Amino acid sequence: MGISQNSAADLAIQLTSLAGDLSSFKNINIEEVTTALAGVFTGETESLKRLGIVMTEVNLQQFAMDQGIKKTLKSMSQQEKIMLRMQYIMKVTANAQGDFARTSGGMANQLRIAQGSLKELAETFGRIMLPVATKVITKVNEIIQNFIGMEFAAKKLNMKIACEIFADRNYEDDGNLVSRSKPNALITNPEEAKKHVLTMVQNQSLNCLSGKQIPCEIDSICIHGDNKSSLDTARSIKENLLANGIELKALNKLRKFN
Repeated sequence: MGISQNSAADLAIQLTSLAGDLSSFKNINIEEVTTALAGVFTGETESLKRLGIVMTEVNLQQFAMDQGIKKTLKSMSQQEKIMLRMQYIMKVTANAQGDFARTSGGMANQLRIAQGSLKELAETFGRIMLPVATKVITKVNEIIQNFIGMEFAAKKLNMKIACEIFADRNYEDDGNLVSRSKPNALITNPEEAKKHVLTMVQNQSLNCLSGKQIPCEIDSICIHGDNKSSLDTARSIKENLLANGIELKALNKLRKFN
């Protein structure tokens, strides 16, 4: 189940279309939907619950067995897990698929169409999903190869890509997020989070829990809204970045997009 460049492009297109359908079906902001669907790559499940998608390891393992797959999740490669998650999400969202086209005459979708075409929805998806996808590879060379695949997909869709890091999550040595099942997955202390982010931005590298750093381009910072300290963390990070001479801009004001 390795992901070729063509498969990566097809996967991005499929997820883009699904994002539009779920946004329409659930009447949820497209950016919230695309952020949740990034769970296909990262394994993050909390945001998916907002879409009515419960993707636990138990559910995935049962789904794999139903498909005749004998491997356990732990024994699967990262690429195999990505494809399994995608198949599972497509199965449980079957009722929503095609909703954007079916209800395009409705008020909510007319507003979405007024904001941009499906291609522009794809650009929104690319800004959020593709950067996250590059962080799920288990080895540095796999990170590079999959990034090339995602870049190919982006070019095929004429996307512009902003690369994002997580302010309140720790990273494993392979670039993956530390699983939420582990006690050190989250960074809930605003003081710790601001130092974590400043180091990554200044070094243009991911900070791994072990102390290892993985070079990467950083354009955007994600802060999860489901932590009690989220607002304090966001405020602390902003003040610390500005105090250290980091200029903050909207994504569309970045040089790479102009």
